[in-house]
Amino acid sequence: MRVLIVLLLLLCGVLAYVYNDVLVVIYEDIQQDFQKDVIVPSKTVTPYIPPSRYSLRYQESDEGQLKGQIIASGETRGFNAYIPDQAQHEKRPAVFLFHGGSRTGASMIERWQQASDKAGIILIAPHGKNGNWDPSIDLDMIPILYQHVLSKYNIDPNRVYLFGHSNGGQMVTRVLFYHPELFAAASIHAGALHPETYRAKKYPMPKNAKKRPIVLINGTDDELFSETVTQKSAEALVRAGYPAELIWFQSHNHWYYDIAAQINAEAWNFMRHFRVNSLEQKNLH
Repeated sequence: MRVLIVLLLLLCGVLAYVYNDVLVVIYEDIQQDFQKDVIVPSKTVTPYIPPSRYSLRYQESDEGQLKGQIIASGETRGFNAYIPDQAQHEKRPAVFLFHGGSRTGASMIERWQQASDKAGIILIAPHGKNGNWDPSIDLDMIPILYQHVLSKYNIDPNRVYLFGHSNGGQMVTRVLFYHPELFAAASIHAGALHPETYRAKKYPMPKNAKKRPIVLINGTDDELFSETVTQKSAEALVRAGYPAELIWFQSHNHWYYDIAAQINAEAWNFMRHFRVNSLEQKNLH
């Protein structure tokens, strides 16, 4: 019996050592990812409204927006849409918009309407369940929504893009990782990747997926996503093969709505240059 106990203790010691060693390797691997030097193209802009003058109040409205539904994973999911006049006569680009926490798609369309009317962009804004995004629930919805709106609206399939704010920005990174065949480029505001997120076993950053361009737009004073986290997120994307860029808004914080027009203009100016390969698009059908 004593021999058996000794053997069990030795085995536990070996397992503990191996387990600890694995943790160290994982930790060191993440640290290496975050410490390896890479160059991320970046620029800094000044908000046209000083952050000290932000209202920090916003009440969303869905006036003038279309409303639709799809069935995904056996559930009814809603979305809002906005169709500019230009789309009545020709195929136009589209931006899929992902709202921040505790909001709906209406908030994003309302803030993107100015850009839509000017550039002729069709806006598609799904609603997260209970006001938030969960990749385990929402990723399967994306291709269904995509096919639905492309059959319904005059969308150019080579010019479909992604934009998300905060929680919606984090969702956009997952959509870009797992459905790159659908979208030409992406932009996120006030959102980032954390090591435990992008290295997570459930939703890792795919190694062999098409690497679409993405721009991270962030305030230098964002209270939720610091400069360091955002910079390291962009570096992680570049390291993984994504053409990533950074746009810093000087002294800007996490608040989106007061300077949304300026943020959206920067996002659109980045994304509008990219296209989905037509051959890849044909393979979807």
